Amino acid sequence: VGGRAQGSCNAPTGLTASLHAPEWNNVLLNWSPVVDSTQQDIMWSTTTYTTRIGGGDNALDFTGTVRFTPTDLANYTGHYLTSVSFVPGEPQSVCSFYLMVWQGGSITNDTIFNPGTLVVNQPITTALNLYTLNTVLLENPFQIDPTQELWIGIRCDASSGYPLGATNNTAVFNYGDLILENGPDTLWGTLSGGNPSSSLAPYNWLIIGHLQTADNVLSSYKLYRDDALLSTVAGTSYLDSVPNGDYTYNVTAQYASGCESSPVSVSVPMVPNPCADCLDTVIVDDATTLNTGYLLPLNTFYNYSYSQQLYTVADLGNINGAINCISFQYIYGSPQTKNIVVFMG
Repeated sequence: VGGRAQGSCNAPTGLTASLHAPEWNNVLLNWSPVVDSTQQDIMWSTTTYTTRIGGGDNALDFTGTVRFTPTDLANYTGHYLTSVSFVPGEPQSVCSFYLMVWQGGSITNDTIFNPGTLVVNQPITTALNLYTLNTVLLENPFQIDPTQELWIGIRCDASSGYPLGATNNTAVFNYGDLILENGPDTLWGTLSGGNPSSSLAPYNWLIIGHLQTADNVLSSYKLYRDDALLSTVAGTSYLDSVPNGDYTYNVTAQYASGCESSPVSVSVPMVPNPCADCLDTVIVDDATTLNTGYLLPLNTFYNYSYSQQLYTVADLGNINGAINCISFQYIYGSPQTKNIVVFMG
C-alpha cells in the first residue's frame, strides 16, 4: 500500500467497519489481533466473559490484577510481555482504563501483599469494545524475568458502574482474583477476601498476558486511509470521522524488528445523512423538558417498549413526505445497544 515495504511477518485479520455511530460521519474500525504461533498466553481465567465487577452506583478506583510466580513463568525465559487482553464493562466516558504491570512482588501468609516494582503504567486511550475481549499492546514491550513474580492489572477509575470483566471458573485464590482499591498504591486484597462463601468467590479476572519471543515482538498497528498514514495505535479499534465519499482503510502490524506486515483492507461508502435536510419536523409535547425519572419511550434493558405514541391527522397537519428520522430521549448510565424495531402505520 502506498509503496510501503511489506514483510513476511504476521498480519492482522478480520478488518470491519461500522458506520454512523455515535455520529453519522463516524467510521468504527475493528480488526482481529495478530495470531502468532509462538505466542504464549498466561491467565487464570477462561476466555469466556461471565460478569463485570465494580462499584455500581458509586465511584470506584480499583485495579483488577492477576499474579504469576517463577513456577508459572519457568518456561518463558527470553519472552516479552507484548500485549494484554481484558473485557471492559463500561464505556471510556464512564471509566478511565490503565494497563499496570509489576515485577518482583510477593504475598506472605495470604494477607501481606507486595506487588514489587511498577514497571508499566500505561493509559488505555485506544477505542474499546464493550463486553468482549480487547487486546492492548504495550507501548514498550517488557522482557519478563522468570525468576521474579509478574503481576498484571487493569486499573479502572470509574464514576459508576461495573467496568471490568471476570469469569466464574472458580477463583484461583491470591492469583487470579487480586484487587487494589482506592488508587494505584493503597489497599490490596482479593475479590472474596478469603471467604469461600462470598458472592465474589467464584470469580477470576478475565485478564490475559501475551508473551512473545524477541523476533516476534509486535510494536503497534498502523492504520491507513486511502494509502495515507492515519494513525499508529496500540489496540484493535479506531474511531474515524470522514466527509461523504468512498474510502479504503488498511491496517498493518508493525514489529520491533522493523518488519511491517501486509495489510488487511476494507472499503467504506459514506453516504449523505438523510436527516440533515429534513423539510418539516413534527414534535409531540414540548420536547424541551428532560425527565430523568422515566425510561421513555423504551427501556432496552428489559427488551420491551414502555409506550406507544399516536399521532392524529390534526397532529400531522398538512405535512407530506417520507419519514427519514426519529428522535427519542435516551437515559441510562451504561449503553445498552440492542436491535430496536419501530412499527409505523
